[in-house]
Amino acid sequence: MRINTSDVRNRSGAPKSRWIAGTLNNPSLRRMARAVLPAAFVARVGARATELNAGAKPVLDEQSRAFIRERIAPDLQRLARLLDRKPVWLD
Repeated sequence: MRINTSDVRNRSGAPKSRWIAGTLNNPSLRRMARAVLPAAFVARVGARATELNAGAKPVLDEQSRAFIRERIAPDLQRLARLLDRKPVWLD
C-alpha cells in the first residue's frame, strides 16, 4: 500500500501573524462560522488560511539534533527489530 505524503495535513512553523493565528483558533468564531457556512467550506478556508500564515520551521541546532539522536537510538533499534528492517526514513 502506497501512502500519499504530498498533502500537508498538519503544517508546523511559527505563524507569520499571531493575530491571524489567534483568529483562526478562536472557538467562538469557529462555532459561528460553522453555524452559518457549509462545514466543508469552513474546513477548506481554515486550512488554506493556516497554510498561508505558516512561517518557516525553526532550525534545530546540531547539539540538540545530536542529543535527540542519542536519546531515541534505543527506540529506533527496537523499531527496526520489530519491523525486521531499518525504517525507510533512516536511509
